Amino acid sequence: MLNTQTLCCVAKRPLASHRQKYPRVIPLHDCSFAQCIFAKPFSIFWEFPKRVADATVLSRELTLRQFNKTGETFMSVEHIQNSVNDVIAYLTENPKDALSTSPPVTAVMEKDLRCRATGTDGQSVVTDMPTAVGGGGSAPSPGWLARAAIATCDATRIALRAAELGIALDTLEVVMDSVDDDRGLFGIDHTVRAGSLSIRTRVTIGAAGVDQKILRDIVDYAVKHSPVADSCRADTPSTVEITIA
Repeated sequence: MLNTQTLCCVAKRPLASHRQKYPRVIPLHDCSFAQCIFAKPFSIFWEFPKRVADATVLSRELTLRQFNKTGETFMSVEHIQNSVNDVIAYLTENPKDALSTSPPVTAVMEKDLRCRATGTDGQSVVTDMPTAVGGGGSAPSPGWLARAAIATCDATRIALRAAELGIALDTLEVVMDSVDDDRGLFGIDHTVRAGSLSIRTRVTIGAAGVDQKILRDIVDYAVKHSPVADSCRADTPSTVEITIA
């Protein structure tokens, strides 16, 4: 079953606490989902995992596609570039302000395996498990959201790096999949880890008049500095494949 969902990150004025910490900019790690300095809508397509030859291994794929809508107003590359440069300049001068504790996320089980996570600024996301394990299948699983977080974080970091260099991307697509062994999830074999056995990220990127090497360097740099992805890739074998559009 193929489902479609749209995520949109809209820039807002910084909160008072943000202005105190960063007089001129909105802090990246301390802002809510709706207060990011980067504003681009993304369309996410996902398909529930299918069993492969080895019944204990699942291969999951997530595709992130960037798109434009007629009449939609986006922040210019120059605006993003200036915002990022302001953050870099401020943190270079005030390195102690770079360290912060993220706002808490609280997860509450609503019914059976359906769970709702909420943030301090009113953010909310619901997860559920597939019917095969007793869930209702009414929402993406926590694992799917983890993969979505990696894909969107990579895509956002790539776009930020491109804007930092003054490059407007024409195409940006991140496909992320993983290989998992469910014996780890259910504790069947204690030698099998619960997390993904491997992670693969495929990036398609394009910008008119920009050399392929520069685009590849942008992706390589961004993947190494993608916070969510770094946390997940640290102890997991992973590969990154780049296609120039």
